[in-house]
Amino acid sequence: MNIISVLIFISSSLLLVGTYVIWFSRYNIPTHFILGTVFVGYLVPLFFTDMLSEFSPEIVSLYAYILTVGAFFYVAGLLYGFNYIVLDKLIKKPVFMLAPLDQFLRYRYRALIFITVIALVAMALSWMYIGTVPMFAADPFTAKFFRGPYRDAYMRVAVPYRLSQSILITVFPIMVAVWFLTRRKILMLLILLIMIFFSLALTRGLVFMGIFTLIALFSTKKRIYLFWFILSYIMVFSIGSAIYFLAGLLFGSDAYSATNTASAGVWVIIAAGSPDIPDQLNLLTAFEKHGVYTLGRTFVGGLVPGQYYWNPSAWVLYILNDSGDISDLASGGFRIPVAMWGYFSFGWPGVVIVSAISGVIMGASTRYIKQFISYKKVLTSILALSFYTIILGFFAGFYVMSMYALPAALLLIGLLYKFQFGSRSR
Repeated sequence: MNIISVLIFISSSLLLVGTYVIWFSRYNIPTHFILGTVFVGYLVPLFFTDMLSEFSPEIVSLYAYILTVGAFFYVAGLLYGFNYIVLDKLIKKPVFMLAPLDQFLRYRYRALIFITVIALVAMALSWMYIGTVPMFAADPFTAKFFRGPYRDAYMRVAVPYRLSQSILITVFPIMVAVWFLTRRKILMLLILLIMIFFSLALTRGLVFMGIFTLIALFSTKKRIYLFWFILSYIMVFSIGSAIYFLAGLLFGSDAYSATNTASAGVWVIIAAGSPDIPDQLNLLTAFEKHGVYTLGRTFVGGLVPGQYYWNPSAWVLYILNDSGDISDLASGGFRIPVAMWGYFSFGWPGVVIVSAISGVIMGASTRYIKQFISYKKVLTSILALSFYTIILGFFAGFYVMSMYALPAALLLIGLLYKFQFGSRSR
């Protein structure tokens, strides 16, 4: 252990779970879920592997300084937004604030089912057109990101496929909550189908998220319950990180292994499944060699379809590959912290300003949403958490806006606002 590793871990953790600074509560469920990433993506590789030795000391030091400065101003922004900005007056009251919840069940139940069925059918038809399902493809990793031989067919159905996946991510936790309140069999069937579809798509992090959200909500009843939930979640997250390696052992094939981990120790295998630090260091190394400041163009580049150069996911691959062809690279982009996006955009001023602005928005959003989270109000809490992560989170993550996040936000707005309660309210 050295000071650089400690600095990287602390600053990275603050950029990921910094809302604990302003809302250290068992009800801070969105941040609890990020602890899995902190453990697998940062604590394990920094303190249980020798990962940093694979990179030049200069790059590692630069990386540590960017994260440290960014974390400081991000937390400062969180504190300012939480203490001085009140969003209640700026946000039109959503349904979870002013309406009886039976109104939601009565007027949005059919819409929820209809939207889910359409999204599932669209994903299935997309796989039929592409000619493969990622889990059963000859090259699962390439198929997961629809690169190489799968790219041309995927590009023709990319919009409906990604749109459908985004819709399912949005409705999943809401559907689980509605099922819990109604116990309707059709909802259970659709929940199982969503989980199966996420598994087939190899989106391992999404398979149980709707269910975990409900369990996390009930675990807030007592601190000891929450402790065991977080511990269990981190264990499940760690197993999920190593799932491709385990799948390779199960099927007797290395097709699922993205890295050569066959003879590696358990910590290396877990870290390989969530390679945030090496991804970020490789990107920073490539950027320092031949990158130019984006001047914020990656902030809005994600709103343009296709492999647009300034799309954040595509830009990362262009910089790493240093060429105009990324069609064969099996990657969907990397998790890059706000501080690094600020650096790539405007240099050191960007580290300060972009991190601070994101912190201010996140701080104000956290202050707004914390009043609605309680295990005693299941649907209210789930809808509020969805509003927080999908709508308010979209603005807090202004530096990586995505065209596929917009439909999800609009869908959620439709579920939360398109009501005329008037005399129907009780």
